[in-house]
Amino acid sequence: MIGSYFFKRNINDFRKFLYKKSFPEVEDDELQYFMEYDQWIIKLKLRDRISVFDIGCDNYASLLDYLILHGFKHIHYIGHDIDTYLNIVYLNGDIMHLDDKIYLTDFDYENFHNPFIKVDCEGCEYQYLNTIYKTLNPWTSYSIALHDYEEVHKDFEWWYKILLDNEFKVAYKVGDDDFKEYLLIRRKKLWELLIIL
Repeated sequence: MIGSYFFKRNINDFRKFLYKKSFPEVEDDELQYFMEYDQWIIKLKLRDRISVFDIGCDNYASLLDYLILHGFKHIHYIGHDIDTYLNIVYLNGDIMHLDDKIYLTDFDYENFHNPFIKVDCEGCEYQYLNTIYKTLNPWTSYSIALHDYEEVHKDFEWWYKILLDNEFKVAYKVGDDDFKEYLLIRRKKLWELLIIL
């Protein structure tokens, strides 16, 4: 058990070192987000020419940076949080900031390429899950962080079961007895798309 802990710690330190060496302009705080994305984002098998809706985004737009650094060349990124709103198109190295505000209820899944919805806002996710649940579809990838602490525990239990029943899988889990985070993902279902076509 102790050996496993130190092995994981050494691997994480090495990954952080490689990120810092490859991308020296990236802030240390943003690197922490990259380390977390490394734990689960590969499991979604996301494809380029992607549209990302990031609820609970950070001030760095770290998910956008992460995708760019990992070779994505065509990204439409929409991110918002309490004090932040971003609408950015990244195309082959060029970045365009758009003024239009697109909210989750306006998100047109069918007209956005390879839509990916990410929700991670430390408790506010429960405000959005009804909208997401009503619009679940096979051509969208999802990543939803469910937080579990005393004030939202009943919401957590309810939505955790619903998401598992709808083929979400736990990809990442952190926390202690007082505060836990379960990151659940669901990949785009290519076989269903073939049937639709």
